[in-house]
Amino acid sequence: MHIIVIENAVIKGYHEFQIRPPPALLLPVTKEYGNRHDPHACLVWVPEIEKIPTSLWNHVTDEKRGERVRTIAGLPIGRVPKGLSSCFYELLGSSNVMSGTLISDIPFLFIKFSLNIQF
Repeated sequence: MHIIVIENAVIKGYHEFQIRPPPALLLPVTKEYGNRHDPHACLVWVPEIEKIPTSLWNHVTDEKRGERVRTIAGLPIGRVPKGLSSCFYELLGSSNVMSGTLISDIPFLFIKFSLNIQF
């Protein structure tokens, strides 16, 4: 298994989703079917609550809005940048890809992209 990591990319769409990513979590990436602006768009999600360590459930991700990890679990938080989305879209459609995830680096919009690929 090989892992591809792209560091310090930005999750796009904060203006639309209004959710800041929690720190140090694997963030799933899925294809976004039906996006009329980008046919290769990929959504970034906060994992379901069961996949988040309980020690992080009450971590505040947005003090102004009072958001905690437990209140945003399972929600989309943005999109893969357009310049990378077609690559992610193609990889996510490949039978060689086991999963597409992001690793949030700091609690704003800078992230590490990580794809687990089986050769």
